[in-house]
Order: sequence, then structure tokens, then C-alpha cells
Amino acid sequence: MLIKHMEKHLGLIIQGWKDNNSNYKVLLFNDTPVENVSTYVSLGLSEHSYCIGYENKVKQELLFSCNSSVDPEIISSLLMSLCESVSESKKAVLRGEVVLLPEEITQRLGFQAIYFTMPAYFDEGFYEYKGSKPSTVLVWAVPVFFEEYEYIINNGWEKFEDMLEELDPDLCSIKRESLI
Repeated sequence: MLIKHMEKHLGLIIQGWKDNNSNYKVLLFNDTPVENVSTYVSLGLSEHSYCIGYENKVKQELLFSCNSSVDPEIISSLLMSLCESVSESKKAVLRGEVVLLPEEITQRLGFQAIYFTMPAYFDEGFYEYKGSKPSTVLVWAVPVFFEEYEYIINNGWEKFEDMLEELDPDLCSIKRESLI
């Protein structure tokens, strides 16, 4: 079961939220991947399969990690909004994809976009749950500034990830400086 997979890698669920207009939930795990960082994971997006290219399909759930001091309502709202977008598009979120956030969330969070990638701060066995058909991939939603969004669009996600490896910023800190 997907929840057991999450708890195996993230610890016990501390809190959860449900969207009254859909089947999406957001689960909260504390002190993971490190102390004083909370990880939020969507639940319900993987009830459907999403297209990757023309023939391949995958199930997905989204995760977001940030300092534990961030208002959980902002993050749960953000993840539910991202789930709605994925569901409406019927397309899987791809590694390296970057999307602008609505102004309301930008003002509350301080970042202008979300960058999707593999959950690098977590152990390798976490990012794919093979107990579903097709497999469920956990995708890390990383907040980025507008300048970083433009960099990704203009230079490609590979160059952005090279920069992340070189500079090693704390991607869980919403107080971090822009890399650009």
C-alpha cells in the first residue's frame, strides 16, 4: 500500500488535509528528510494514470519539503492546487518541468514557481512505489524564484541541476537566496 511505502521512508503521518472538492489529500511528515524540515505528500493523484509521451503511463504523487516553521495550510493548499493542475492536464509532471505559481501563493510563499524533479534528499527506494500498476513515482516540487524559472526555461533543466549540485543550496529553506 502506498501509505505504508511513505511511512517506511518518511516516518509516521503527523497530520492530513482533505480537499472537499476532490479526492486529494495532503499528508504531513515531520523531521524528514532532516530535523526541523517537514515533508508534505499528496495522496489521491495516483488514483489515475497520466501520460508520458504517446504510449507510456505513470501514476504520480507530489511532495514538498520545507522548514517546519512554514504555515502548513499554505503548503497543503499549494499541493492540492498542483494536483488539480496535473489531473486537468491528464499529463504526468516531468523531471525538469517548471510552472509559475498563482499570485496568491507567490505572495504567501515568497517564490514564483515550482520546479519538478526527483526527490534527491531522500533514499533511492523512496521515489518509486512499485506496488501499483503502473508504478507510482513521487515527484519533488521545489520552490524557485522567477529568475531561476527563466534560467530553466532559457538554459534547460540539466544546467539548472548542474548548478544545484555545484552550489548545494538548502532547497528546503524558503528563506534561501536566488541562485541567479
